[in-house]
Amino acid sequence: MPVHKIETGVQGVDPVAVCVYVAANKYAVIQWSQLTGTIEENCEFIRVSLQQFLDTRQRKNDLPVDDPDRKTDPNRPNLYWGDEDGTPNSHGQYLISRPIEVASVIWDTEQLKYVLLFRKVE
Repeated sequence: MPVHKIETGVQGVDPVAVCVYVAANKYAVIQWSQLTGTIEENCEFIRVSLQQFLDTRQRKNDLPVDDPDRKTDPNRPNLYWGDEDGTPNSHGQYLISRPIEVASVIWDTEQLKYVLLFRKVE
């Protein structure tokens, strides 16, 4: 799903920490109240949550019988077999499409908000 817009709220001012908008008016929202760990734990929580939102999963058994990806792992960075959480696994039950990777999430100590870096996966 292509990312159209990213908003990050300022801690103590906005109720939403991160909001990512994608196609078809879908969006992922992470509230400040969900961020209860250390800065590093919160950054990883945001990264993993957004990656799971952006990945597309399809059960291998739901693919058409003649689809080559049903029998052979495409084993590409943007298309692979994996587990439900998106972890690559050559015996996984899901075909994962990952056109965008949440490369990093860091905390900006001056602006008091999260900075996200996305990378196109090819």
